[in-house]
Amino acid sequence: MIAMTCVLAGALLLSRPWLEARKPFASLALLLGMTMGPDGLGLMPADVRVVLNPLMALGTGWMAMLAAESWSLSTLRRQQAAGRAAVMLLLAAIVGIVLAALLSLAPPPLNVSGFGQAALLLGCAALALDPDVSRQALARAIRPGPAEREAPAIASLALGIALLASALMGGGPGRALMALGLGAGVGLLLIIVTRLAQGSAMTLTWLVAITFLGAGSAIRLGLPVCAVTFTAGVVLANDAGRRDLLFTFLREWERPALTALLVMAGAWVAIPAGPGFAMIVLLPPAAFLLARVAAWRLAPGCRLSWRRSLPLSPLALALPLAVGPLTAEAAPGITTIAVSFLLAETITLLAGRADSKGTAA
Repeated sequence: MIAMTCVLAGALLLSRPWLEARKPFASLALLLGMTMGPDGLGLMPADVRVVLNPLMALGTGWMAMLAAESWSLSTLRRQQAAGRAAVMLLLAAIVGIVLAALLSLAPPPLNVSGFGQAALLLGCAALALDPDVSRQALARAIRPGPAEREAPAIASLALGIALLASALMGGGPGRALMALGLGAGVGLLLIIVTRLAQGSAMTLTWLVAITFLGAGSAIRLGLPVCAVTFTAGVVLANDAGRRDLLFTFLREWERPALTALLVMAGAWVAIPAGPGFAMIVLLPPAAFLLARVAAWRLAPGCRLSWRRSLPLSPLALALPLAVGPLTAEAAPGITTIAVSFLLAETITLLAGRADSKGTAA
């Protein structure tokens, strides 16, 4: 009860409009969770990573459904998705293999079964660009070039591929098909129920309830929440009749859901003490960011600058949970990606301030 109160209080505090819409509030939420977590002030008990499973699943599910907004068939056709998807899957494989090989030389930062699982997880996380940041950069650009115009589409496609590929973690093709089938069923159920709902209040109630149902069913069956709820979101994105209404609700409540997710992810972060600190906390994030920037910079058709390739989607923090049940074993993976997330946001923020000072001068 205390843990849930801390999460909700933190989410409400950081959801205030006087904080900037996206940055740096995401890092503040993550740091708040780390401060309140078992390895910080201890306001949340040591078993917080089990107690908060349902709430974290709901936040992850909400954000994953919202991430599917650009995955309608008409949008994907305009974006030439097939060719880009092939490039991104190849990127994920190369980046994942390189990172897994590098990190195998250090104490294991990710508790996943086997080299292939580690490579897939790292590669998918490296693909997970933040579409919202790309859209904001495009809106701010006075004379947007090809990179600014293409970045939102690339980011949406990359994040979706990462979430769908998480279905392969912790199991084989059969488990992946179960996750995609369950997600499609949840999406269809949501469409049917919301068509019968009267008024916006009932629509929102059913949206929350069925998202929670889908996330809870995924946990019960041992399936990745990200893949299940993202698939449900893809079904919603292709329903012309209810698409705009449902995604308006998802977007309206995005901030509290994202804040709660980040606070809980921060509570999962486990910072080791002693000589292993640098090998576990510093080396993996540094390798992760370098491989990420190199991949997006060199990819044909996706040549993003280092700054455009840095913004990491907060949903990447949930990818380590896809390798199995929501237990403390996922904490090292979340720690690696969380530190990468903080480093990327810090570098982006400092670079933006330097540009502002240069323009003012």
